[in-house]
Amino acid sequence: MGLRKEGSNTGPIAGQRDKIFREACVTFFSRQLDFAKPRLILTLGKDVAAFLTECTRQLPISWASGSWPDIDAGEGPLALNVSFKDYALTVPAVAALLHPSNRAPNLKHRSYQHEKGELAERALIRDAVEYSGGADSLLNAALRAAG
Repeated sequence: MGLRKEGSNTGPIAGQRDKIFREACVTFFSRQLDFAKPRLILTLGKDVAAFLTECTRQLPISWASGSWPDIDAGEGPLALNVSFKDYALTVPAVAALLHPSNRAPNLKHRSYQHEKGELAERALIRDAVEYSGGADSLLNAALRAAG
């Protein structure tokens, strides 16, 4: 939530360490869930994965501050049937993906199931879409976005 007035378009945002700002973001995210009613959430980057741990207690703790190897080795980068604060429905699948701006240097660190790198991210997306009950068109769009 929010826009940058100056500096890089990537990296931490100024309000990231501000408790009041983060609480406002959690509230705003809940309203977005009410509006969109998603069946699938694909995070882009570790910062978003970490933020979502503030919105629910059902995501692995490794998502809060872990490296990609930690996220992948722990309970994994895919969470199923996640309930979020102040949201009545359950989201069938939430997956932690690399952010496109940091994809190239981090891809070598990814693992999922028995796959590594690009194949791991593709398998993760495929499983997330399958668990969400998504259609083939959603899977194809997500795979195109993955590279």
